[in-house]
Amino acid sequence: MWTPIEIYQGQPGTAETTFATVPSGKQWVIKEIILCNTTTTDRTITIHVRRGGAAANVTCRIASSLTVKANETIYWPCSIVLNAGGVLSGFASAASAITVTISGEERVV
Repeated sequence: MWTPIEIYQGQPGTAETTFATVPSGKQWVIKEIILCNTTTTDRTITIHVRRGGAAANVTCRIASSLTVKANETIYWPCSIVLNAGGVLSGFASAASAITVTISGEERVV
């Protein structure tokens, strides 16, 4: 049975930051990513989906220097499956600039 969950909400810094790691015995489906630029300057964000805890690099990017315009909010519906040990991570072009909210569903496997 799938249960709705909020996976992450925060403002990443300029260095690679782990947003969330799928716990042992669980599986997630990421259903929506919301990116809100809370500044008056265009900013960028990079997001990684790291399966099995792999290193963050270009092969696992789902957003690469994606521009979020000043005071803009982007709603990104998706369906990304992550198994236990999978990691969501990323960074922004400026700290405390883009609020990232990731929600989805979780089940015991």
